[in-house]
Amino acid sequence: MGQTHCCMGVVNLLKAMESVYWDNLPKLWLVTSESCVLDKMPDRPRTPVLPNQSTLWGLGRVIRNEFPNIDCKLLDLQIGHNLQKMSHALMEEMSRVDEEDEIILTQDARTVMRLEKVLPQNISTTAATGQTAMPEQRAGLTFQVPGHLDNLFWQRQEHVALQPGEIEIEVIATGLNFRDIMFASGLLPDEMLDNGYAGATLGLECSGVVTRVGDEVTEYNPGDEVIAFAPASFSTHVIVNTVSVTHKPAQWSFEEAATIPTAFFTIYYSLGHLARLSEGEKVLIHGAAGGVGLAAIQYARFCGAEIFATAGTEEKRQFLRQLGVEHVLNSRTLDFADEIMEITEGQGVDVILNSLAGEAIDKNFSILKPFGRFLELGKRDFLENTQIGLRPFRNNIAYYGIDADQILAEQPELAKRLFTEIMDLFEHGYFRPLTHVVFPASDVSSAFRLMQHSGHIGKIVVTVKDEVGRVVDNREAVQPIRLNDKGSYLITGGLSGFGLAAARWLVDRGARHLILLGRRTPQEAGVVHEIDDLTLGGARVITKQCDVSDPVALQKVLRDIEESNTPLKGVIHAAMVLDDSSIRMLTDVSMTRVFQPKLQGAWNLHQLTINLDMDFFILFSSATTYIGNPGQASYVVANHYL
Repeated sequence: MGQTHCCMGVVNLLKAMESVYWDNLPKLWLVTSESCVLDKMPDRPRTPVLPNQSTLWGLGRVIRNEFPNIDCKLLDLQIGHNLQKMSHALMEEMSRVDEEDEIILTQDARTVMRLEKVLPQNISTTAATGQTAMPEQRAGLTFQVPGHLDNLFWQRQEHVALQPGEIEIEVIATGLNFRDIMFASGLLPDEMLDNGYAGATLGLECSGVVTRVGDEVTEYNPGDEVIAFAPASFSTHVIVNTVSVTHKPAQWSFEEAATIPTAFFTIYYSLGHLARLSEGEKVLIHGAAGGVGLAAIQYARFCGAEIFATAGTEEKRQFLRQLGVEHVLNSRTLDFADEIMEITEGQGVDVILNSLAGEAIDKNFSILKPFGRFLELGKRDFLENTQIGLRPFRNNIAYYGIDADQILAEQPELAKRLFTEIMDLFEHGYFRPLTHVVFPASDVSSAFRLMQHSGHIGKIVVTVKDEVGRVVDNREAVQPIRLNDKGSYLITGGLSGFGLAAARWLVDRGARHLILLGRRTPQEAGVVHEIDDLTLGGARVITKQCDVSDPVALQKVLRDIEESNTPLKGVIHAAMVLDDSSIRMLTDVSMTRVFQPKLQGAWNLHQLTINLDMDFFILFSSATTYIGNPGQASYVVANHYL
């Protein structure tokens, strides 16, 4: 195993260092490439992680505990594969003098590790159940002085009684819209706030779980997963009338669901209800790489229209080309108009979905065909009372000013009907959730700032639950997980410890076909009665002796599952061996003994199931990974690999 040789090389180096430099040990650098996950990098794709590189980080943490006289530093390079650039970064970092001992270098940042407390201290335990109970806490996003986005903060909210026809939703994810940026920046006048559904609040759309229902509510129950238009949706809880709510499809994540309401409602209302876009017509979509723009592309394709799309950066234009958009143009200049007239041989387009301002308005009118429809999404020209001449209207064109927020407030029944039609089209596979970037609520200012500078593609989504520093996931108490009773669930290390406990958990939640792998038989493991209890719980339990580090043996188990007509729907990898010793006493044999079931077994499971349609793939790691337990180097390394 390559990981054993790599780690043992470091172990042997340590032993040699001690024998040569026993009184003045030099600094030890363990350098890896792309071994660490960086979640908070919204401006670029996440770097693929190489797990075989990560083993050195686990070993390095133990070294710092077992060899306190060695200054051991961990350095991960995520700066591409240019050797000159890598060597320069390496030398520059090694010459730096500071207290950091775990560093990640990217192309534009030096990142260091911090361990943060994420649970408040006032956790109590319910005596009757023995489960952790949290005092319910509610908060909403607000600001005191508009203008600067750093003024945003989360403020405690009170519990509010429900009125007939209302439900309460615990918010999981919220979609960010440009209206929120304008409101937080102080750019929306009172008349626009007063006439809108969201009013003087932040947030218009969300996804989450129903927690309470009011009188006269029959179509929703606590525990239902829903999507909603909701004022003040940048909150932990919102209260809405059911007219603005729909059930969330089970296959969508909450983040995906939060990309739907505003973008697709705006497009369905504008291109469908107003413009009646039809097959063969030409539609110009400005700002096509944003959330509304991408929804418009999906709707235009659904109609069979020919698409002309603009975007402000080459990156966004390239993204649109990769989506297969026929004509992609630059929105930063006015040349798009001449280019469209050339492409269409002087005819122009039938429908324009506009978000540009100023001179671009006249350019748009110049390329609109007779009987064309102009759909205005932007706010700037409305707020500035921009003047336009009436001459273009001689050609029977129509001009619509569109504000989804006002439609929801003034025509709720129309909004409900359109929203229902949209969800029907999703159900039939015509539309799909939008490309999106996710921010935690604790970093909501960065989400607002990214949209302010138009630095994103698709939607920006903010996850509210498990965030704001105090909201703890208690959703299972509302809606227990129910598993597929027609599928199989494989548990390695299934005859003891966490594996056997996981088997009980699966059966309690509806699993009816379990395959438990172990090195011993149930009789040898002394768990015959536990297996009988699982059977009495309604499960069919198969136990197999299998070495998960052997890919051939594991493949045979998976083939048997495939032939049983109960497809594999989940894997829990809990197999492990402990062989504790100090680093000085480690050998190839002892390290391999720990690595084989946990590390090699995980890799084999990954490789052999990667193309299967499963509900989950769970690897049991350990908190020792972060601590670097002395005396457990092999165990820590294997867990860090996971």
